[in-house]
Amino acid sequence: MHTTRSARTRGTRILGMLAAAVTCAAIATPAAGAQSVSFTIGGPAPCEQTSPAQVEQLISEIHEHTNRVRAEAGAPPVARLDSLDRIAQNWSTRMADEDKMYHNPDIRAQVASTYEGQWRGYGENVLQNWCGADGEELVTQWMNSLGHRLNMLNPLHTHLGVGAALADSRKLYSTQNFVTLR
Repeated sequence: MHTTRSARTRGTRILGMLAAAVTCAAIATPAAGAQSVSFTIGGPAPCEQTSPAQVEQLISEIHEHTNRVRAEAGAPPVARLDSLDRIAQNWSTRMADEDKMYHNPDIRAQVASTYEGQWRGYGENVLQNWCGADGEELVTQWMNSLGHRLNMLNPLHTHLGVGAALADSRKLYSTQNFVTLR
């Protein structure tokens, strides 16, 4: 069968649009009694590496943008807790080390032991993006998923811990841990 150049070009464009349309995938994996959702997007790695200072800047941006979207929705701000940051950072580092995104199966036990007698609820968001993404992009990525949005905008959450780590593949893994403390 003979195809013209314009038909081949049109077919290539259609395939390109289809490929672009399937670069995002959402996976919901809530733990018993918790709201938790995973979200992954695909694309090329826009940077080669990141420094510890850049990671800390990214974590600060995630916290700032999370409180910005909460304010826009009428929810009170969440305060950062060093202890919750450590839980989130440890989990982000583990995902980066394994180059695999998944939820912390021990998050409930970690929250319960860290805030014994003080907590009433928790939530976890994890995601994978690429080196070079900024905090606003990551918060937008989470906001574009119903489960993530529910965690971020939950007016009962009082505190937030954030972690981020870069895998050798240049994939960026990030975690948000929310708690409701008495």
